[in-house]
Amino acid sequence: MKSPAIRFCQRFPLCSALIDCVCFVALAALSYAQSTSGSIAGNIVDQQGRAVPSVSVSAIDEDQKFTFNAMTDAAGRFVFAQCPPGLYTIVAEVTGFRKFEQKGIPLSANDKLALGDLVMQLGSITETVEVTAPAALLKTESAERSDTDRKSVV
Repeated sequence: MKSPAIRFCQRFPLCSALIDCVCFVALAALSYAQSTSGSIAGNIVDQQGRAVPSVSVSAIDEDQKFTFNAMTDAAGRFVFAQCPPGLYTIVAEVTGFRKFEQKGIPLSANDKLALGDLVMQLGSITETVEVTAPAALLKTESAERSDTDRKSVV
């Protein structure tokens, strides 16, 4: 016995084709949707270049003052996906190392920033290593490029 949907499509083949076209157009429109967020990724290493696991890493939007939090994995990697465009500060903290802070990291829509290795120095967490002249940010995760006019962001 055939289902009612199959019987309907057999009786009205043009209706079935129309439904197929509508579904195709809807899926195509979704695939072309633009993203307004970017991502920031990096690695936390010690002074010898070894990965530091379980580091608490924060990405702080300097304008909006909200924070994203992550922990490094066993290989010292962290990722902040779906961050809105803005100027960010990265802060990393773990017992036995000085607090790491890097300010002024620009993120535009669709950016996939790879910060590379962020080096933590041994010491007390009350001491802070502030990076004031960061290395050039490499966008190696994707060939996509974008830019944000900071004056017109609402």
